Amino acid sequence: MKPGVNQVPIGNQRAAVISSALALDAGFSVAYQQGQKMTPAMPDLSSLKAIAERCLGLAEQDLGLCYSTGYVYGARAVNGQALAERPQP
Repeated sequence: MKPGVNQVPIGNQRAAVISSALALDAGFSVAYQQGQKMTPAMPDLSSLKAIAERCLGLAEQDLGLCYSTGYVYGARAVNGQALAERPQP
């Protein structure tokens, strides 16, 4: 995602508008399809949750941040890592 760009060409001189939720989904899909390995530098779940909620709630303006957050979730999924923290009893 290029900074400040919220459209991607879809052919025939048309473009699709990308929402923050769609950017998060795209990041997840790419990481999962690529079989992305986890790295120690990837943020933990508590850091990701607030960002993901803003993206899914269409409140985050930084589409690159939403894409990256989705990418980390996708990497976690493909590596069998938890996608949510367990509730405390």
